[in-house]
Amino acid sequence: MDASFLLDASTILMVETTTSEMETPDNSEVVQDMRDRIDAITRPVSVDAQEPPDADYDLPDAF
Repeated sequence: MDASFLLDASTILMVETTTSEMETPDNSEVVQDMRDRIDAITRPVSVDAQEPPDADYDLPDAF
């Protein structure tokens, strides 16, 4: 199994090995969501000042 992590400078990471026979979970939806969020931060969409914003910034899932 391969694992990828997004870490910042103060993250502490502990790794242990196991002989578990459990099947690897399918995290493809979560990984795609994280990639979309990172993409939105690193490549923001240009906004037309004439159009009102369509995001409700008070909602946690608005981004």
